[in-house]
Amino acid sequence: LIYEGAIQRALAEGGLVGAMYALYCAIALLGSAITLASVLKMLHSAFFGVRPSRLEGVKEVPLTMQIPLVILAALCVVLGVAPRLLLDTLINPAVALIMGAGVPSYFLLGFATPIGFYEALGLALIILISMLVGYAIYHASLKPMVVTTDAAMPFTGGEVEEPYLSLEKARVGLAPSTLTLPHS
Repeated sequence: LIYEGAIQRALAEGGLVGAMYALYCAIALLGSAITLASVLKMLHSAFFGVRPSRLEGVKEVPLTMQIPLVILAALCVVLGVAPRLLLDTLINPAVALIMGAGVPSYFLLGFATPIGFYEALGLALIILISMLVGYAIYHASLKPMVVTTDAAMPFTGGEVEEPYLSLEKARVGLAPSTLTLPHS
């Protein structure tokens, strides 16, 4: 999912060359920031926090449901790092047939646009190196962070007794970031 949509965004931003280029790029940057915020919100609500009591019996899906997800995720990463696999075999022949135009200039694993170039392999290597450095720093530290069960509980101001405040109601969910009123 790291690269999903990056090629389309680069091509769209490359087409915005003109008098209003700076404004269009600022709008595109704002759109990317809003997309990042929504993805982070979704990841937080899906993977972090205390599991609600109504979902205690939920188990892992069977392998027959996991295999298609792994295949799609692998395709997203492979086509994000090596976009020419799909561009040379499917997209460029279709564009040449429909538009009668030439294909854009490509290099090893990326392509050039009017405003620069997109090299997915370089981006993937930078991300991988950054993650490895962070992993090495984490393991080289003298005192690694230990997550306790107390840290996972919501802050209730000390009022954790059931007559005062239900921990299930204090748990952070989607409501704080969706601007909706809670249902009674």
